[in-house]
Amino acid sequence: MSITKGILPKGFSLDEKYNVLLFIKQGSNAETYRAKGSDGKLYFLKLFNYAKLNRSAFDSENNLLEIEFLKSIKHPNIVSYKDSGELIFEGKKFGYLILNFIAGETLAEKLGREKN
Repeated sequence: MSITKGILPKGFSLDEKYNVLLFIKQGSNAETYRAKGSDGKLYFLKLFNYAKLNRSAFDSENNLLEIEFLKSIKHPNIVSYKDSGELIFEGKKFGYLILNFIAGETLAEKLGREKN
């Protein structure tokens, strides 16, 4: 079984605003990372591989629906949208989403530990 280390290398800079600190995990359509902003704060970076996404993941203006949805949500119990954009890396097009970073375990980890 091979363990992926992520597409983006440690230290990679996104738009000179965010630097990749570490790879977190690989999903079917996206990878997640911890990043540090030029403001010194930690952020959660989600990198979407456009080639792996279905057309239904986009709206009529070719905006990624997940990003548009998170832009519109303002709730104290949901992680906040910070930024988003696109990049070309190794000849492939990606979209990225920056969310405020929350330290601790994921909801899946908590549910696995508590069973309820």
